Amino acid sequence: NILANCHVSIERKKPFARLVNWAYINTEKSMNTLINNKLIWVHLEQCALLIDSFSAKIQEQQEKDTKFNNKLRCLLNILMSQHISIQEWMKKSKGINKPIITEGHIKVPLNSLLLYIVDGMIPLVTTFCKRLVSHNSSGLISEEYPTLMTPRGVGVLKSIGDSIGNLLIKNPDIFVTSKEQFSLFDDCLNSIVSILPGEQQHQTLKDEIIFFRDAQFSSIAFTQPSIFVYSRMI
Repeated sequence: NILANCHVSIERKKPFARLVNWAYINTEKSMNTLINNKLIWVHLEQCALLIDSFSAKIQEQQEKDTKFNNKLRCLLNILMSQHISIQEWMKKSKGINKPIITEGHIKVPLNSLLLYIVDGMIPLVTTFCKRLVSHNSSGLISEEYPTLMTPRGVGVLKSIGDSIGNLLIKNPDIFVTSKEQFSLFDDCLNSIVSILPGEQQHQTLKDEIIFFRDAQFSSIAFTQPSIFVYSRMI
């Protein structure tokens, strides 16, 4: 499985995440195929850890480069405002390709990870959760629904939600600067909560969603730096 292969650079995994999204989730193929694919869950576990490391690396870089937040904020706006190829993205985002995150012995550049989180992993997780809820509401009896997800799968999704929520809470001025960004992350967090069995929905994740929504209305959250500003900084 390419997604779980740590020797494939993470930005190169984006097309395969999108393929999984459309081939197994946005079609009529059985959800069981994806749910029972152990390598998918290995990959998502890795993603949760990488997002945590991403958040820590942002804090570290902020101390070294006072312009780092602005660079990252502008790059995220670029990523979400236009269709961009992997090659174009790597060129535009070269200003943040030096900070790396170590996944075992593999080095993951921040710009590669940002691309994959926004354009690969989050759409995959969001659609997966929505489809499973849809399956539940369209015919699965209540006794069958919880059995579709193993305890490990539930735990992985909760970890993804916690990691994303933590990233947003620590950096609202980077990740909550437009309605598009707000919708992307809010949709993902809520889809994860909706898939968890009621007794396993923990208050921490719900609190993170409330905090994130409150940030939508803060003046700092909707300060939108222009693409031109970033081009002058690099």
